Amino acid sequence: MSCLKLNLDFYKEQEETLTAQEEEIIKIINENNKEDYYKIMQENVNLDVILALSKNRQNILDWYPFCKEAAILEICPNFGELTEVLCKNASRVVSIEKSLKKASAIKKRYEDVQNLEVIVGSLENIDINEKFDYITLVGTLENINSVSNCKLDDFINLLKKYLKENGTILIAVDNKLGMKYTGMEEKWEKIR
Repeated sequence: MSCLKLNLDFYKEQEETLTAQEEEIIKIINENNKEDYYKIMQENVNLDVILALSKNRQNILDWYPFCKEAAILEICPNFGELTEVLCKNASRVVSIEKSLKKASAIKKRYEDVQNLEVIVGSLENIDINEKFDYITLVGTLENINSVSNCKLDDFINLLKKYLKENGTILIAVDNKLGMKYTGMEEKWEKIR
């Protein structure tokens, strides 16, 4: 029995075009338990799979001193790479994911988590009557065109309506010197 809530109230059915890599990650999540991810990463030396399943990604936010009673709004959780660390550090987490397939994978991945709600839909079409202590944007701004039809300023202003008066927006962008961008990805593929 699932404890988290998958909210489809704002979902507008649409055809999803995911990459083959994304479909593979969804299949792995749907067919396996979290406990098996490490073994899968050892067998499947694919950088995208490793980035989606590895707990090491949680280091991006694991250090932050969240207030335990906090409510966190996670924008574009992708496959839920950081969702676990947010749920462990807050009383409530609401993740907004545009893709129904990815949101369903998050639901499977965290089916035992009780303080998580995943809302499926586009931020512009969602209207929730809740304010949050924190809003996380991790890997979102560099992909703003696939996330929102708004310009960056309008997107940030849209987020502000969900932020408590003394709330914090946490932003992390891709490291252009990271493995993904320095040619290591091709070298990683050759290891396979």
